[in-house]
Amino acid sequence: MNPMFEAAQLDMPYLEAVPKREKSKVLKVWDTFQELRRLEQEEGMLIPVAYAAKVINVCRQRVDQLIADGRLSCHQVNGQRFVGGNSVEAYAKSERKAGRPFKRQVSKIPFVESPWAECVKMGKEAVQEAISGAK
Repeated sequence: MNPMFEAAQLDMPYLEAVPKREKSKVLKVWDTFQELRRLEQEEGMLIPVAYAAKVINVCRQRVDQLIADGRLSCHQVNGQRFVGGNSVEAYAKSERKAGRPFKRQVSKIPFVESPWAECVKMGKEAVQEAISGAK
């Protein structure tokens, strides 16, 4: 006999009278609950991804990015993705900057504090060159 069935019979003696197909369905549900229980002990409460987005006040796509970056832990159970409650709590407590980061200016032109003053300076230099070249 399958060891899975033997273990289930010890935990659930009422399964002896259930047909084999129904017994396997019950055992799959039982295994899923066992996996959820184990994950909950390791990660704290398991939160669906969409609800985690609401909790930490970001969009679902941002939660996917955080999972990809490894800042949130993600577990898949029966096709559903869950985020570990401990990682959500740690992220919510962390200090975050709001908004889009500044775009870095990459240009070949040096930064000038006052464009008008720079233009006046260049104009004076041009006039001086013109005067000295006319002599």
